[in-house]
Amino acid sequence: MEKKTSTDCTPNDIKIVETVSEELANSENIDTVANFLKIISDPTRLKIIMILENHEVSVNDIAVLMNMTKSAVSHQLKVLKNAGYIKDRRSGKNKYYSLFDEHIMVIIHSAYDHVNHC
Repeated sequence: MEKKTSTDCTPNDIKIVETVSEELANSENIDTVANFLKIISDPTRLKIIMILENHEVSVNDIAVLMNMTKSAVSHQLKVLKNAGYIKDRRSGKNKYYSLFDEHIMVIIHSAYDHVNHC
C-alpha cells in the first residue's frame, strides 16, 4: 500500500528519504528541544536567564534591571520555572531566583559565539 503524504513531490533519492525518515522517527526529543529553544528565544526570558547566570536575584531587582513591571517579570519567571530552567528561594517576603542548571548557559554562550563569529 502506498503511503499517503501531503507533499506534491516525488523523492529524487528514495534511499535518502527512507534513511532520514527513520532517523527522524527515532529522534523522540525533537519536540522537547524545539520547546526549549522556543522558550529561550523570547528576548525577555533570554535577558532574565542572562541576569541569573551569576546571580541570585529578586523579582523586584529583575523588574528594575529590565525596566518592566513586577507582574510582567513574574509571568516570565513562571514560564521559566515551569519549564525547569530556574528555581526560587523565599527569604522573608521576597523570592529570589537563580538558574536551576548551568547547562543552559553552555547553549546560550554557544549561540553568542556563533552570532559573533558570523
